[in-house]
Amino acid sequence: MPLNFNNLFPRGQDIQISGSSTDITTRVVLVNYDCVGFRPSSGDEYKLVKSAETDNPTLFNTLLDHTLVRHQVNGTTVNSGTLTTSVDIDFDSEILQQSIIVEGTALVKATWAVWVGGVGSQRTSQIIVRLRKWDGTTETEIANHTNVGSNDAGSDSDVSGTFNITVPRTTIKKGEQIRLTVNILVRDTSGTEDTAAMLAINPINTAVTGNHSLSLASGNTRCILQLPVRVQE
Repeated sequence: MPLNFNNLFPRGQDIQISGSSTDITTRVVLVNYDCVGFRPSSGDEYKLVKSAETDNPTLFNTLLDHTLVRHQVNGTTVNSGTLTTSVDIDFDSEILQQSIIVEGTALVKATWAVWVGGVGSQRTSQIIVRLRKWDGTTETEIANHTNVGSNDAGSDSDVSGTFNITVPRTTIKKGEQIRLTVNILVRDTSGTEDTAAMLAINPINTAVTGNHSLSLASGNTRCILQLPVRVQE
């Protein structure tokens, strides 16, 4: 019996992130991207891949292969009583073949886990998602959103959310790339224990395991950008 790729990996329009009810009347198309980490021989490459394109069986089979695709970003270990960056990663689209105008509310869905070395120690995490454009030399920030995660004790902490970025009218030119930067900062409230974060970037939405035995259950491991692109007449 053949695999039903549509059920295993829904098209972009089926992802459960909804836009404004005025999207159609304001002539804005919501384009969904998965954050994907490819593992070529030259080193890891982190890309924004249009979610609808992942229905391609060849690409889907690649996404299943852990030797070809990284399903998590393991952050560096820090030891500080103040919020310190553990994850700092850029996801880039393909080079645009024509200019686009972005404007409206972008949504980013992300899930991450936080480890702390001391049993019972408390930890806090903060995520900053930045929408940028990149021309191969210069990075230009368009807009960003900052969110503070929960402060938990005892067991390793998982945090998940969908974050709004208010995007001013901006032209991303032909030859440039859309860039999503994700920063996760962590701290141990005592300031004495090692702490680290892991960002899930699994486009097939299966369970993820990373450093320090951090794990996230299936069904909530995709990292998705929904970008409002204005239809040009």
